[in-house]
Amino acid sequence: MNYVAQTHMQPTHARKVFPCFDEPAIKARFNVTLFRKKHMISLSNMKQILSQDLGKDWVADHYAVTPLMSTQLLAFVVCDFISKEVITPTNVLFRVWTRREAIDQTTYVSDVGGRVLTFYEEYFNYPFMLPKQDLIGVPDYIGSMENWGLIIQREEAMSYVPLETSEYFKEYVTLTLSHELSHVWFGNLVSTSWWDDLWLNEGFANYIAHVAMDFIVPSWLPLDNFVIKSVQRALAFDGLISSHPVYVPVSNPEEISQTFDTISYHKGGSILRMLQFILGDATFQKGLQRLIRNRAYGLMVHDDLWVALRTQSIIDGKPLDVKGIMDTWTLQMNYPTVFMERKGHGIRLSQSRYLLDKTATDPGTYTSPFEYKWEIPFTYTTQKMKDFNKNEADIIWMGKDGRDVFLPRVKCGNGWFIGNIKQYGFYRVNYPEDNWYYSIVGTSMKRS
Repeated sequence: MNYVAQTHMQPTHARKVFPCFDEPAIKARFNVTLFRKKHMISLSNMKQILSQDLGKDWVADHYAVTPLMSTQLLAFVVCDFISKEVITPTNVLFRVWTRREAIDQTTYVSDVGGRVLTFYEEYFNYPFMLPKQDLIGVPDYIGSMENWGLIIQREEAMSYVPLETSEYFKEYVTLTLSHELSHVWFGNLVSTSWWDDLWLNEGFANYIAHVAMDFIVPSWLPLDNFVIKSVQRALAFDGLISSHPVYVPVSNPEEISQTFDTISYHKGGSILRMLQFILGDATFQKGLQRLIRNRAYGLMVHDDLWVALRTQSIIDGKPLDVKGIMDTWTLQMNYPTVFMERKGHGIRLSQSRYLLDKTATDPGTYTSPFEYKWEIPFTYTTQKMKDFNKNEADIIWMGKDGRDVFLPRVKCGNGWFIGNIKQYGFYRVNYPEDNWYYSIVGTSMKRS
């Protein structure tokens, strides 16, 4: 029989463990001592610095003082588990803990964890800042939690047996690990100041985990899969009148818990992917590095990210009003449909709010500050162009003023045209009936 006791402080449970100002903006350093029986071990965020024999089979484990961090990231574990450890190329101690019976299933996650950590160090241009990173898998847990230096998750999410475990589940194990480790920089080192910006933590981790996976195992095509698993999932949920904006003011624990949903994780990640396309990969990455460097051990709100990215866009010679664009995607719910209509030798673009059920009554819980109009980064190609490799230079902007945009002399003739290439934009596209019935080779498929 195995024994384990572990904590889960997020979002507002630290106050149940000890008296504290249990809010993410009120960071503190924690000096932890854990008492255990001799046949057990204990773990916390930092390395153990002293183990004191108290007699009568009791031991007190003293831990190094933590850096400044939010209360929800504090973690304790007491168990009889064993570990497997590796040292990363940048000299980080990475340890994986699990039941003795399951330790042989952790070889893969032990190896890939060090590689993911190293990737993030390079991507964010900021070295791992703790003396160790523990990852513990417990048989029964609500999911995964990015406690700084001590990630706790379900045992199954770190178990892989070659020739037995499916490749699909191996992807899941890699994605879960990549998601939680990304929080070391975006969530732990730099934390959101309140839970209304939960999407910034979780949406970012959801997307950037796929970026890490694309580096680790590009043959899985994780960035393509993100469109299916996250973008499409978010479009389905956010097309309902019962949706909510990405940024939602919350004031009590129940409201906080309700924001851990598809909008925060999947729409949040999808619009950040869109923003990366708008800015270009290099500007986006350098802007993130700027934010982390300037806000390390501190706090952020979403406007801080917009400022960092706008500043970087100016430095890179392509200034962009990031806040003006992104406010239309974060402060109102739902998303637009862009309609492409043939007009002479050109195409006219118009936008309207998408709802799955146009007859649904809006409960009025949320109001739109932009009257459900968006700043839309539109891209397209045609049968005569067939250019599916678009970048930020190819964007045609549709403004939140809602005015139609006319594209003269489009090279399509009577052939097909397609908008929102590779679905980088978080919107749907609709076409005239004749365009729906063209095959990919341009043959008319109209119904008789």
